[in-house]
Amino acid sequence: MAAPVDSTAALCNRFLTRIGANEISSLDQESKEARVCKANFEYLRDDVNSAHAWGFALKLGTLAQSASSPEWGATYQYAIPTDLLGFITSKGEIQGLEEPYRIVGDYIVTNAATVQIEYVSRVENLNKWTPQAREALISRMQAELASGLTGSSGGVKAYWDMYIEKLSIAGAYNGAESTPREFIVDTWLSSRSGHITSYGGIKVSDF
Repeated sequence: MAAPVDSTAALCNRFLTRIGANEISSLDQESKEARVCKANFEYLRDDVNSAHAWGFALKLGTLAQSASSPEWGATYQYAIPTDLLGFITSKGEIQGLEEPYRIVGDYIVTNAATVQIEYVSRVENLNKWTPQAREALISRMQAELASGLTGSSGGVKAYWDMYIEKLSIAGAYNGAESTPREFIVDTWLSSRSGHITSYGGIKVSDF
């Protein structure tokens, strides 16, 4: 039997029913619930997407060298993929890149003639997310949005604790999909997503 289609509205409704709010048929409908979900969903989705090196989000890429060179310093520059949410790094180096490099705006600047990276990509299709990662996203929505919809801030801490627990469980399931790899915190990613993770971070690639 095929798995059910998990649309944005369906996931939002699981969040809404858990806090006792009204369900929605679309994020574009005229209701407080729909407006709150529409205003916040993509940001929260990307934040949870970037919080871990999910197997469903990993990509390998050989970057195209830009036709233009940096103004000074390095010899080459490479455009960062538009769907990139975070690098998989090893001892401060981009995987496969032994030359020194810097992130400058939307480019990687380096003297390396070839740049290959492994990275966490943005995954908008929720059906590609694991059930555990979707559960973490729902819990994150509860932590961020429940008080605004219910008018009560009494359960906010409990929701945040639940989110951290769900994220940890999802990370454990994700880790079982490959041989063990060291965990590090990617501060560049953390600065992009607005937080620094202390519960896993980004995996170092072994191969």
